[in-house]
Amino acid sequence: MSNDYNPHNIQNQTAAQLFAKPKLNVANKKYILAMFPYPSGQFHMGHARCYTLADTMSKYYRTRGFNVFSPMGWDAFGLPAENAAIKHNKHPKDWTDGNIKQMREQFDMLGLHFDWDHELKTCDPEYYRWQQWLFIKLYEKGLAYRKNATVNWDPVDQTVLANEQVIDGKGWRSGAPVERKEINQWFLKITNYADALLDECEHLTHWPEQVVTMQKNWIGKSKGVDITFSIIGLDATCQVYTTRADTLLGAQALVLAPTHPICEAVSKTNPKIAQALTQLSQSGVSEAEIEAGEKLGVAIGLTALCPISKREIPVYAGNYVLMDYGHGAVIMVPAHCDRDYAFAKRYQIPVIPVVDNGKEHDYSQSAMTETGTLINSAQLTGLSSQEAIEEIAKTLAASQQGQAKDQYRLRDWGISRQRYWGCPIPIIYCDNCGIVPESEANLPVTLPTNITFSDSSKMLANNPDFVNTSCPKCHQPAKRETDTFDTFFDSSWYYARFLSPKESNDLIAPSVTDGLPVDLYIGGIEHAILHLLYARFIHHFMHDIGITPAKEPFKELLTQGMVLKDGSKMSKSKGNLVTPSELHKTYGADALRLFILFAAPPSQSLEWCHSGIEGMHRFLKKVSLYFSNKQPVSEGVTPKLWSDAQTILSKIEHDYEKRQLNTTVAGCMKLFNIIQQSPVRNTTIQKIEEIFFIALFPLAPHTSSFYWDGEKPLSETAWPKIDQEALQQQTRPIVVQVNGKRRGELNLNKECSESDIIHLAQETLSIQKHLEGKSIKRVIHIPGKLINIVVS
Repeated sequence: MSNDYNPHNIQNQTAAQLFAKPKLNVANKKYILAMFPYPSGQFHMGHARCYTLADTMSKYYRTRGFNVFSPMGWDAFGLPAENAAIKHNKHPKDWTDGNIKQMREQFDMLGLHFDWDHELKTCDPEYYRWQQWLFIKLYEKGLAYRKNATVNWDPVDQTVLANEQVIDGKGWRSGAPVERKEINQWFLKITNYADALLDECEHLTHWPEQVVTMQKNWIGKSKGVDITFSIIGLDATCQVYTTRADTLLGAQALVLAPTHPICEAVSKTNPKIAQALTQLSQSGVSEAEIEAGEKLGVAIGLTALCPISKREIPVYAGNYVLMDYGHGAVIMVPAHCDRDYAFAKRYQIPVIPVVDNGKEHDYSQSAMTETGTLINSAQLTGLSSQEAIEEIAKTLAASQQGQAKDQYRLRDWGISRQRYWGCPIPIIYCDNCGIVPESEANLPVTLPTNITFSDSSKMLANNPDFVNTSCPKCHQPAKRETDTFDTFFDSSWYYARFLSPKESNDLIAPSVTDGLPVDLYIGGIEHAILHLLYARFIHHFMHDIGITPAKEPFKELLTQGMVLKDGSKMSKSKGNLVTPSELHKTYGADALRLFILFAAPPSQSLEWCHSGIEGMHRFLKKVSLYFSNKQPVSEGVTPKLWSDAQTILSKIEHDYEKRQLNTTVAGCMKLFNIIQQSPVRNTTIQKIEEIFFIALFPLAPHTSSFYWDGEKPLSETAWPKIDQEALQQQTRPIVVQVNGKRRGELNLNKECSESDIIHLAQETLSIQKHLEGKSIKRVIHIPGKLINIVVS
């Protein structure tokens, strides 16, 4: 008998028995994957939350009889490792391997038992060999190409940055002002898959609606009209794409991107405009930044002729126009576009309405952006917006000055990076043969180890042993590509390689391809667009060339919220950092896991609360005290307690399946209350104890395993079957009506509240369809009989 609770002693004694390691079996499989980490060496609370969620669901599904596959690896290439290696005068591989060793220890610290037999690192040649092979297949299919492109250049980190990596005009890591420069880059034609990626969004039914919407918006398909303007004063024309051709006769100017060819032509003969254009091009690079910033511009001394009205309008360059969207030019209609309105107000440009939506509008205060009926539009006056768009498209097509066109916001994916620590692009430049992919027999093209850390952007270019090679076609001397891949490419297919990371003949061993798709993918909302979109694109391609049977890579997506302290994301700079290591030292792994899971639903932000983890510690101490001093079992049953336990078990099972893990913790606490408060420890209580341990095992595996005395380890013990007869004693049928019409029936616990009934009704498919897209006005609840949900 003992009153002591020592979580570290409990963890040490149970660590070996927690994880059953069956071989990968794609029959009855459940592939659960948490987004693999960059090996920084520091395991933070965001890591702890993400990987605890994955480990919990893996343990749960093992008890449900699934062959669970839950691997872990390392997103190991990239700029941070290279910069750290330069700073510490270490090779990036040595730096990375040292960090991986530290983080592996921290995984074990929390009882996170992943399938390390399938571990992979993106910096291993046996991994990136198949990435190079994949690139060559993309190249052979015409989906990889090279072109000059204007890019965001970080002068300190000496590499290209994506728009999203430029914050307030500065590099996201270096903090240096970003420059715009034109360099040769490799691109992947993700735009060829725009429609396929968009269409498949409709089948992502187990993804958060918010993320699906973000994917759709990023692809950004729109229907509009291409219009050709003649440029007066310059022997040129300018293409403009617009979704609001109905506002064409209200155009007051044409606004071009500062890097538009027409602007560049003017700048060659006008130094003043050239200087203004340079300033405009530096004032913003990301769409979010441009949207929020001031709308600045300069008249470039030209006019454009509208092909419908034949009216001349001035030409400006503007910082809110992006060269890589549409044609890098917009029709400026201040009365009907918020950005144009702000621009017009700044430069005293007239605001003339040409669409009437039937309501009074004060144009001195804002633009009116709705559709309606055309006014002040010559022969188009009186037409609806849609009729006007169709008429304008028809007229322009007849005169070969435009046409109806679908447009996409999605741009091709620039994958070149001017750094050493990345996967080499397997391309060779030959004076005789031109651009030639490396022979598959020569893969992988490996990074040289004899490097000098000087100008890191030229580490490969200045290494003759790497650069000088022979052409795979003509065998004459040739040069290698010295750019490396964007690390987003590394992480766009790793989930597939996990199935057979040591396979030498195929990207995925044919015997395990049915392991895809990933059944449950867990990671941060910050990856909702780029990583997920790139992974979907590469997976679609792999499907098209016969590698994967499934078209989409991830069946279900769980995006976990951030871990906050005092309302802010934890960080060293804010001085609000709490590390898993220090919490583990004080409270043990299980208390930390329970706090992470209980403090908030997985998809919501989790606010750090010291009293919260202390509460979990106290709960486990009570569990330890009870089971360390448990009384002998006496004969006898308690039907009421058994029925109560079945109701709680049913709710716990439901919440595991719905990923509501905060309420699974609450359910386990309710089970323990039944156990602890029973005046006798009879056979009913003994059975409830078994249910309690099985339900608690995925959440707090060490404590539950330590006190478990079943025949098999908990990792091999089946989930308890719900006693339906006992459950029904605690339930009752409730008729659900929507606007007075019967839409279904729910069998619910007698203690279910009105809000619980509404929530469950919204989750029931037969009822859900009558509530979708509608707002609940009031609820009429007759306890024990029916609930009528009035919607509009």
